[in-house]
Amino acid sequence: MDFKYITLTRLRDVLKISATNLPDAEALALIEEISESLNSLTGQFFQPKIEFHPASGKGDRLVHRSDLNPIINLISISVDYDKTFVKPSVWETMFGIRGRTHVYDISRVEVTPDSGYRLVSLISGEFPAGSGNVTLNGVFGWLQNRKLFQTELAAELAVDATTITVNEVSNSTGWVEVGDFVTITVTDATASNPARVYNDIIKAIDTSGPNPVLTVDKVQDMAGVFPIASGTTVNVYGRFPRALVEVMDALILRAWEESPLNPSGSGGSGSITDRLISEKVDNYSYQLESKSVQSSRYGGLGAITGSVRLDQTIRQYSRPPMVGFV
Repeated sequence: MDFKYITLTRLRDVLKISATNLPDAEALALIEEISESLNSLTGQFFQPKIEFHPASGKGDRLVHRSDLNPIINLISISVDYDKTFVKPSVWETMFGIRGRTHVYDISRVEVTPDSGYRLVSLISGEFPAGSGNVTLNGVFGWLQNRKLFQTELAAELAVDATTITVNEVSNSTGWVEVGDFVTITVTDATASNPARVYNDIIKAIDTSGPNPVLTVDKVQDMAGVFPIASGTTVNVYGRFPRALVEVMDALILRAWEESPLNPSGSGGSGSITDRLISEKVDNYSYQLESKSVQSSRYGGLGAITGSVRLDQTIRQYSRPPMVGFV
């Protein structure tokens, strides 16, 4: 599962249906579809994801990419001579670099809050000018609260498990909370191959036993990489943006209305849409809208979720217009 922004519990609460009517496998597939829809609408993603991003040095200490998702954690940063506007002799003399690539000491690099944690700064030195000559390797994603907490698996993790046993859920670096994203990286990423990562949302935390236990929906298989061995690093990040929870609820209702799994969905005799239209006509029930709301609808607002207010929320999280949507 690539993206998962809500739990099975949340999905079923919104739809008012049980596991009998919508089994786990179908429900998880629907959650992924809805989560991907939000990505498409905004051009962003809202859970931690390990990625490699090219950026361009400007001959100073800063690298800025406005089209990036916010940087949660920078793993490494390197510069490529072949994409840099300097001669080999200048490369070596000015920057003290030998060879065609240079990997910076990550302790000399910091991600600043400027531009929503999209700005990378060298504590000393500078990034040579070039086009796409700087590669950022890190964890990206737009979260409610930007944090990183690390622990380890205290017990082997099998596929279809609903609990993850870890060594600790709090220490001097922070603590784990319900709603946080929990991530287990099974294979490392390269520039050409993404990492295999298990991602989920923490539903409950039990600290009564010898080791803390995190409850999730269901551990998903990743092409035979299970079981995951005890001692594997577990990363816990922030949570899904609070402002988008209502947006997800609206997308859930729309997706379910159009889903072939819904026996009374669009096109059916019991369709919610058909019933609402019929009731409005039969009962002469109309909703009066202000001129500002009408103007917003003419401009396209309200067309996505049915709510002008929720559509405006989506726009606040959308990628800058000059970059375009993914």
